[in-house]
Amino acid sequence: MRPLRTAKLDELARQRVALARRRVVELTVRARTGLASRDELFAAYRQVAFAARDSALRDETVRKTLLEYRDQAKQVLEDERALVAAPTSKGQFSVDEAEAALAEAEYWLAEVSQ
Repeated sequence: MRPLRTAKLDELARQRVALARRRVVELTVRARTGLASRDELFAAYRQVAFAARDSALRDETVRKTLLEYRDQAKQVLEDERALVAAPTSKGQFSVDEAEAALAEAEYWLAEVSQ
């Protein structure tokens, strides 16, 4: 039988999520001014989702974080499909990678919803 989680471990898990979320905020601002790429921003969203999932916390904050990641994955997939349809444009983030990211997001979300 596993020992119960300590308050310190829960605190560190929440801190990890908060720091990853802060990076998303910073990269969002940078992306709006062209100083960060869409790929960098999406990777930051994934880091927040991974930190939330990995934290073993089970509260609405984790679910909300995973929903945000799933929504970003859907947007990236839509964007990539649009790029593929444009004859002169080529995306940095392939449709296959975007589909895999969406599947990952859906899996993580279903996992915490059980």
